[in-house]
Amino acid sequence: MTNSTIQRSATAYTSSATPKLYRDPMLNAGSLLMFDFLDGYSNQNVDGALSVGATFNNMVDGGPSASVNGAGFSSLSGKAGISGTGGSYGTDYIDFGAGASYDLSGSNDEYLMHYWFKIPSSGYTTTSGMGLFEFMNPLATLNLAQWGVQLGSDGKTPEVIVAGKKADGTTATSVQVTATSGAGQGAPCLVSQHWKPGQCGIGINGVIVSSQISTTVPSFLLGMTGGRCVLYNIAKATHYRMALEDLTVSGNNAAVQMAAEYAANASRFT
Repeated sequence: MTNSTIQRSATAYTSSATPKLYRDPMLNAGSLLMFDFLDGYSNQNVDGALSVGATFNNMVDGGPSASVNGAGFSSLSGKAGISGTGGSYGTDYIDFGAGASYDLSGSNDEYLMHYWFKIPSSGYTTTSGMGLFEFMNPLATLNLAQWGVQLGSDGKTPEVIVAGKKADGTTATSVQVTATSGAGQGAPCLVSQHWKPGQCGIGINGVIVSSQISTTVPSFLLGMTGGRCVLYNIAKATHYRMALEDLTVSGNNAAVQMAAEYAANASRFT
C-alpha cells in the first residue's frame, strides 16, 4: 500500500477543469431549485408539526431557502416527507422564494420541473383546480402560473400548467396538460413538466404521457414580477421532493432526465 498525504490550501481552488461535486446526483449546471424533504441537509427540522418560519435549504448552491407560512404542515417521522392536512389556498403554504430566482421568462429557456407527491387512496380533497407546487404571479392569483402542478376537478388527477404569450402576442393563460386520473393516489408519484416554446408535456413516473403542441401553448413565458414559488397546503397530500432545471443551460434531454430522476428516487419514498 502506498502512502498518501492530504494538504490544506491557503487559497480557494478554482480550477474550471475540475468537475463540481454536487449534493445530489440530479443536480447540474442548469439546476435552479431542488428541495428534498428526506435529505438531512435540505430538511433539518425535527419530526412533528412545522411552525411558521421553519426553514428548508435549497440544495442548489446559492439558491434561496424555503420557509413555512401558515398551518397544517408536519415533518413525518424519520424524515419520510412533509404531510399537508389541507388548508387555506391563500395563507397556508411553504414559500420557496421570489421570482428572481426561478423566473425563466427573461431567457425563455426550455425547462424541466419535477414534483414527487402522494394523495390518499380515499378522503382526498375534491376542490376543483387545487394548486400543489406552483410559480405564481402574484401569490394566490389563479390562472397566472408560469409553471406548476395542480390537481383537477376530481381532486386526484395531476395537471401541469404554463402561462405566457402565444406566438401572435395574445395571452395564453394556464394551458393545462393532464395525466391519467388517480396518478399519485395511494402511492408516491413523480409528476414532471417539460416546456419549450410552443410545447408543454406532462410526465408520470419518468415517462411522458401527454404532450400538447398547438397555438394555445405559450411561445413566451409569463413574466414573474412579484411572483412567488410555493407549495400549497390546500390538498391532503404527502410531499417528498421538487426540482427545476434549465435544460438550455444544462444541455440535457428532457426524456432522459425524467427517467433518471425516477430511477434515482423511486425507491426512497413510501
